Formats: sequence, structure tokens, C-alpha cells
Amino acid sequence: MHSLEQLFTVKGLLNDKNNDKLSEGLKGFIYVPEQISYELAALVIELASRIGYESVALDYPLVKVYSGDYPAEVKQGSIVLKRDSNLAAETAELILNNSIVLITANYELAWQGLRNWLGLFPYLTACYTLLDLINELSSQLGHPVVIDKLKINTQTFTLKVAASCPFRGELGSVNSPSIIERLCINGQDIAFESYDLVEINCPQAVQNSIRQNSPNLGNLFNQHYWEQNKPALAATITPVVGLNANPAIFETVALAHISARFALESTELVLPLVCSQADLDGQFSLQVRVEQTDNPYLTLRDDQLILTGTASNLELAAREIYLN
Repeated sequence: MHSLEQLFTVKGLLNDKNNDKLSEGLKGFIYVPEQISYELAALVIELASRIGYESVALDYPLVKVYSGDYPAEVKQGSIVLKRDSNLAAETAELILNNSIVLITANYELAWQGLRNWLGLFPYLTACYTLLDLINELSSQLGHPVVIDKLKINTQTFTLKVAASCPFRGELGSVNSPSIIERLCINGQDIAFESYDLVEINCPQAVQNSIRQNSPNLGNLFNQHYWEQNKPALAATITPVVGLNANPAIFETVALAHISARFALESTELVLPLVCSQADLDGQFSLQVRVEQTDNPYLTLRDDQLILTGTASNLELAAREIYLN
């Protein structure tokens, strides 16, 4: 991987095992700190779902948990989620280092903003991608440019881009005070046309136009929904994930693995995917319930797919489900 716009491609972190230009999951893992919060857990689940959605097959485990400030060992082709106490409340960073992508933030506000931003990535606006930006910069500067670091204000979507040339070294910071309105490299102004931001928070309208296709435990991963106006055309969509306000790390990992499998089999991925238990509003949902039981079990009740078990056996149950 040479530049951040390649993140969700086989040139980036996705694995093309048989050189057919199709992704079979992540080359490495998603590394997650054991101390989890609601928005960070939601980001993990949605990031795993995005990996599943971009793939035709998956290797498990997809998510690994680490203790301390950073994983002791990180496999090439991985994503590391990490807290950085030096970052402001609304600020998050993506840093590419030796085919490992480090995603950092420090507050719920930034993790929440990253969920929206990474859901659209590499789109920066409705019609402008990070690759478009690279092509513009390369054309203006007269030589190839790669992007090594993105600093995002998740509230205003202000973007700071660290660009470099593979043959000429660092170019310095590329600053966009209004997403893609004006950029500056080493004092040289580069003008861009201004675009409108993408409407991100629109899943409810999409969900309301969809009718459930009577899921059962025998057809768990196919035809979760069909379009109301086109009953002959199946539109499989990953179920909404109902997350506890204070999720445990094993709950997060289990939901991430199952959601990735649902997304793998789906033709559409509606984001944000995760919502609180209180906001489910009758939608077909995937949930985890922690309960002392010798063996984990799966139930389908009132349009809720519920995985029940303990901290020690939930992931085993998830493995059986996503390999189904």
C-alpha cells in the first residue's frame, strides 16, 4: 500500500489471494484496544462490515484485541485503532506507515465523526474522491503524489493532508479549510472547485422503503430484505446492530465478526449501521445478550436476532455463525 486512498482496495489492505482482482478479506487484522467505548465499538463493527462488504470471502478472526498503548506485534496489512491523548475532541487522524494504517482519536465526538467519514471513504464529497485530489495535486506539481497522513476535523470536515512524492520526499502539509475549497503546499496556493458535503445520516429513509423478507435461522445470510417497490429484485442489506450503551469488548468483537459476514453476503450497506438499543424502532436487528449459560445459543424473536452467551463462549458462537 503506497497511499491512503487505496485503503479499501486490493492495492491497499484487502487481500487478493488468487490474483483475480477480488478481495478475500483483510491482509492483516483490525486491532482494537481492550478498553472500549460506545462510539469506538460502533466504529469497529462498521469498519468490519465495510471490509466484509468489499470482499467475496473472509478469514477469521478479523478483529484482535490488545492491551496497553499499542499491540505488541502488528501484521502487515492491518488497521490499528488507538487513542491519542494529544488530539483535540473533534480531531482524528489516519496515518499510513509500512502498510499499516493507524486510526487515532481521543474522544467520543471524534470516533463518532470517523464512523461517518470512513463509511464514505475514499469519497470526500458526493462527487470528489481522495484519488481525484491526488490527481489534481500531481497535475499541478508535475510529479506523482501520495498521501501518507490525513488529519480530520470530524465536525467541520476540515481536512489536513500530508502529501509526499516517492522520488522527491515530503511536500509538507496540504490544508483545506473548507473540505476541498483551497489547498496550500509549501506556500503555493492551489484552487479547487467547492463541492457540497454528502448527506451521511440518511439510513432511516432507506430503511423505511424496505420490507422484511421473513428471516429465519435457516436462511440467516441471504435475502434479509427486499425492496418494497421491486419485490422481484432481492436487495440484501446487513441488519441494524443494536449496541449496549456500555459495550464489553467481547460483545464488540462478536458483533463485528457476525456483521462482517452479513455485509459479505449483502448487496447494500446502509450506514450508520450501529444504533443504541433504544433507537432500534422495530427494524430487523442483530444483538448480543450476555447471560450465564453453558452453551451459547441463537434465537430469532420479534425481528431480533439475538446471540446469547458469556464472555468466554460468545466468540465461539460467532465463529459457528459466520462459518455457517
